[in-house]
Amino acid sequence: IIVISLVWIYIFQPEYGFFNWVLSLFGLPRVLWLQDPNIALWSLILSTILIIPGTGVVLYSASIGSIPRELYEAAEVEGANAVQKWWRITVPLLKPTTLYLMVIYTIAG
Repeated sequence: IIVISLVWIYIFQPEYGFFNWVLSLFGLPRVLWLQDPNIALWSLILSTILIIPGTGVVLYSASIGSIPRELYEAAEVEGANAVQKWWRITVPLLKPTTLYLMVIYTIAG
């Protein structure tokens, strides 16, 4: 989260930030993204909207990757189909990640 914050600070930086660099390519004036009260809230909303999906994808990918393959193999030997493996193995083991993301998104929202 600290690294993401530093990236967004760079993006919104008034003099050399990425967004102002793009504006300068089109000959538009620089914008005080976080200093102007009329724009600051919209800047934060934009950054939140762009961060939230990526964070969830990364965390869910890591969580799914950490589920031992032996559990799926054992379920297959027992005759479980794909839906049963999903509901009885994957979903329960993703509950901690889901709870964490729900708390983080609630705080961010």
